[in-house]
Amino acid sequence: MSENVNKVKETKEKKKIKIDVKNITFLLVDFLAIILAYHVSLATIYRFDRLYLTYDSDSYMVIVAPFYALVVNILFYIFRLYKNNGEFDRMKETTYLLLATFVSIVIYVVTMWILGAEYSYAFYLMGGLLQYFFTSGIRYVYRFFFLKRNKKLPER
Repeated sequence: MSENVNKVKETKEKKKIKIDVKNITFLLVDFLAIILAYHVSLATIYRFDRLYLTYDSDSYMVIVAPFYALVVNILFYIFRLYKNNGEFDRMKETTYLLLATFVSIVIYVVTMWILGAEYSYAFYLMGGLLQYFFTSGIRYVYRFFFLKRNKKLPER
């Protein structure tokens, strides 16, 4: 009897400790993609619109971008984008991804305004679009390879 109770306790503990590697991978790749999106946006805007950028712009990006990416990951978690990864309900995931991206852009603009960073509107627009394309692209590539790998071919 006591052996069965111990086994039940051990299985409950193992379930608590179990880490979902797929979702952690999504979280880390999203983190890097968000930082990359705004650095690419800054590099592009800097190339074409040097009037709006100062020396402090690079330092703001280096300091703020990781914190912003962390906030976006938390928003993605709140919007349940790390639950099922859209394997079965792509439209719902796309809607949540758009909403989370819009909310995160608003948070980013307000944060940068409070910090006194002066960026052009094109920077925020391009950064938000790249953030959406990178994060949705990650999910599309995952879905493509996951479905292709698990696709069962019809018998001939």
